[in-house]
Amino acid sequence: MKWMIKQISCFALVTVLATFAVGQNNAIFKGGNADGWVSINSVQLSTNIYKGGNADGWVSLNFTQVSSNIFKGGFGDGWDSKNYVQSSTGIFKGGIGDGWDAKNYLQSSTSIFTGGIGDGWSSTYRPVGPLPVTLLSFTVQKKGNNAALVYWKTSTEINSNYFDVERSNDAINFQRVGKVNAAGNSSREISYSFTDNQPLKGGNYYRLKQVDLDGHIVYSPARFVRFDDVPGLVKYYPNPTNGILNIEITSQMQQEAMVINISNASGVMMDQIKRQSNSTNILMIDMKRFTKGTYFIQVKTNKTNSTQRVVLQ
Repeated sequence: MKWMIKQISCFALVTVLATFAVGQNNAIFKGGNADGWVSINSVQLSTNIYKGGNADGWVSLNFTQVSSNIFKGGFGDGWDSKNYVQSSTGIFKGGIGDGWDAKNYLQSSTSIFTGGIGDGWSSTYRPVGPLPVTLLSFTVQKKGNNAALVYWKTSTEINSNYFDVERSNDAINFQRVGKVNAAGNSSREISYSFTDNQPLKGGNYYRLKQVDLDGHIVYSPARFVRFDDVPGLVKYYPNPTNGILNIEITSQMQQEAMVINISNASGVMMDQIKRQSNSTNILMIDMKRFTKGTYFIQVKTNKTNSTQRVVLQ
């Protein structure tokens, strides 16, 4: 502080000038009036989390986190809720608010099954194309005493390649005995035949195996024809019958696995009965379930093959 005295005219005027020194401003506090200090509101630099309040060096600040794929904070707590939709997957994605949401997903169609909507599967139908061969008739008959004539007709053929003629003595295990080439493509009636010159003794079952150019296979029903074998091992009675047919077998046959085939007069197999063993040597067959007519009854084991013509009245 400086004191200056200046004399003017005839009296003295004293002027006093007071000068206060002002300190450098800082971020916290500086003096008040007359005491060298004065309170001020200091505002801190903003940070990402928090800055001070009035007069205490801190102020509240709402901070929003950077969004993430799952969740970000709420106001005032550093987090806020966010609905997130996951990328679609083949089966399921989540619900709103939990990182998952439901989605209906349709799988690619397959020829069998692909499930329903929402469960990862959807039903589908595979349309079936037309049959490669339409069979009009198929018969087998004896040609003399030592040959079987297999005869069939077709009305239409699509990409047909050939027919295998298969034979079996039990209507279960078939083997090929001949091959006949097919017409390929045809919309007219065509007749085919094959002669088996070495049929089996006893019952013979024949069927057709139709093969397409693309390798697809279709089997026909079996047809039956009988060539006499050694009689006397198996007895069938009463014959004719009006209902129950008794089949009497030997004690040795009781212990053997057995197949009983029942065919009508056209050679169409009506029923097949399989037994591993028999507790009795007399087997009872209920014929009343069939219409009246002529039937062929075959009893077959590994060692015996017997066939009998039976009339149902």
